[in-house]
Amino acid sequence: MKTGPIIAVASAAVLTTLLFIAPRTPQTVEVAQEEEAVHDHSHEGMSPLDAKVAQAVEIIQSQEQPPMVAVGMLREVLEEDPQHIGALMTLGDLSVMSNQLDRAEGRYITILAIEPDNFEALEKLLQVYDATGKVDQAKGAIQEFLEKNERHPERAELEERLSLLQEK
Repeated sequence: MKTGPIIAVASAAVLTTLLFIAPRTPQTVEVAQEEEAVHDHSHEGMSPLDAKVAQAVEIIQSQEQPPMVAVGMLREVLEEDPQHIGALMTLGDLSVMSNQLDRAEGRYITILAIEPDNFEALEKLLQVYDATGKVDQAKGAIQEFLEKNERHPERAELEERLSLLQEK
């Protein structure tokens, strides 16, 4: 198994996490209260489940609470709606960040079963396959995506990637 792709994915996940958690500027109490007041209205117009996912993402990014609080919220969303794309995607991304690539793989596959044209889920699934050396699964995922999305705008790029994978 090649370690280069695994290191690259792990490094990208760590860098992304650090960027999300890095403080932007020092805050005074007044600024924090103003932001909180604005924040309370930021979920208006969203469905309750979408708002819960957004709140979970904010918890993760702000680190005001343990990440498992957010994970619990995302699981609650999936209990209500097992096909909630936002919750599945966020849990998949968290799985990648915590190097639980088998769980991430399952989340992205589930998304593609629900939304066969979800290019973002395919891209993330292919990154997981690359990191784990699953070339045959990557080929299969691309082929299935292309079969279900004959006119997808990224078709040429995917065909090129498939061609490169078939050379391996």
